[in-house]
Amino acid sequence: MASLRDWLQLFRAHTWPATLIFVFSLYVVGGGQLTDIRFPLAILASLMFHWFGFGHNSVMDFTAGYDKYDPHKQHFPLVAGRIRLSAAHNLIHTAMIISSIYILIITLELAANPTLALAGFALALTFGHAYNDGLGKTTSLKFLPLALYTIAMASWAYFFVAPAPTRLYWITLFYVFLVGVYEIAYEGELKEIKFPGEANLLRKLGARVVVQAELEIFVPTTCTRALSYSLFAAKCFVIFWLTLVAGISPLYLHVLATFVLMVFAGHKTKEITERRYYNHDKDLTNMALVEVFSAFALITAIAPLCGWLAAIAVILFSMGYFAGMNRFLWRTVVRPQV
Repeated sequence: MASLRDWLQLFRAHTWPATLIFVFSLYVVGGGQLTDIRFPLAILASLMFHWFGFGHNSVMDFTAGYDKYDPHKQHFPLVAGRIRLSAAHNLIHTAMIISSIYILIITLELAANPTLALAGFALALTFGHAYNDGLGKTTSLKFLPLALYTIAMASWAYFFVAPAPTRLYWITLFYVFLVGVYEIAYEGELKEIKFPGEANLLRKLGARVVVQAELEIFVPTTCTRALSYSLFAAKCFVIFWLTLVAGISPLYLHVLATFVLMVFAGHKTKEITERRYYNHDKDLTNMALVEVFSAFALITAIAPLCGWLAAIAVILFSMGYFAGMNRFLWRTVVRPQV
């Protein structure tokens, strides 16, 4: 019988803080108050978005046969046989139905702009299914449905509390979009670069893993370097634009904190971009750190809107949850075994 740990692995529960931070950020940018009943309801919705959306991705990847032949995924609960496919379908799709009804009810009853909030939710479902049901494996442009899913989900959180879009909304949404694009177009493709059964943008741009003297070497190209560094530069431009628009904090602390986090993100971006000995586990750690620093930079950038106490609380909770869930699920701290 499948354990709780098996199901949480299926949901890839360890990465919920990324979704939590996007929902929290757009909720705050929309003017949402942390004492409002809509705040815990939105946080619960973010957990549903993440757990059941990623759980659905796990089920569909296994159903299509991709995970069966990936040596790095033989410990996954479906691949290892700890969860039956029929049981996974039953639980995931039931959970998706229940969570959809929940989000529809709170949106219709409480949203500041139910029309645009429902539009965001509907688009999130559409793009999420498009990615999970095939586009995530069959096209090198797979980053588009995933990034569009992310900003649709974030837009639901914004219009849950805001009646109309503002300049701050568009800037924040653009940053979230860039983070989503980088996560799939570069990091996700790097993780899968050795397996020719899937469409892969980095391979299409000429990057390879070659064997020299019995060691695996990652060989980038000018195009893959340009992809990685241009996306990082775009993230830097947009996040510092956001700090200027979000407000003023004592000693411009939010600008300094954001700068420091992006420096760390840039260092790890360089490590996964240049030629090096290919180490899948080390790359997973560096990818996780790029995502963590990029997400935390969003929180520090909007700290003048939510207050430093709330910003620090979200960061500390995310760190504790991520490390604790990784320890529980994968017996690691930073590196998820995915």
